[in-house]
Amino acid sequence: MSTQFERQAGAILNASRLGHVPEHVQAVAHSGLVQTREATLKSIALVKTLAAKALDNTLVNTEAVFDAAQAIARAKDMNEAAQLQAKFLQAQFAKAGEQGKEFYELWAKLTQQTFGTLNAIATKSFTQLAA
Repeated sequence: MSTQFERQAGAILNASRLGHVPEHVQAVAHSGLVQTREATLKSIALVKTLAAKALDNTLVNTEAVFDAAQAIARAKDMNEAAQLQAKFLQAQFAKAGEQGKEFYELWAKLTQQTFGTLNAIATKSFTQLAA
């Protein structure tokens, strides 16, 4: 195995001294570049999904704050205002947990897809170079 690797490394070094990159190395590099670009574009799309989710959550939460503030302002007494505020806080904590879970799941999907794809590309490239 190491002899084969040494032969390949020697051939690549000799070719580079002459200013020539072997065709199979060029092909592997080109293929890897195309696949990495595609993986990056997919990752960018998933990041945009994360950003859109964060913005949606922010809008929903902001509306909830104003709705609660309006309800508290209309309260007949301090007891009712305190109850409305407590109800709002309970709902927001529950909603924050749900939103955090959804956001984490999207992030985990992004990470898994990105690194899985990049790992597959690297493995394929190294396998092609070793052949």
